[in-house]
Amino acid sequence: MCIVVEEIDETQLWLEIIEELEYLNPEKILHLKAECEELVKVMTKYKFKLSQV
Repeated sequence: MCIVVEEIDETQLWLEIIEELEYLNPEKILHLKAECEELVKVMTKYKFKLSQV
């Protein structure tokens, strides 16, 4: 699970770089950032549930 969150974190870093360089539409960047945040939430809940088993 940790590797997944690390990869999402790296993706968020690249999205910030892409945003600063204005390579993509700002709306698209916001959508992708929101998707990353959602993935972090899902993986965090999943990891928590696994720890309770």
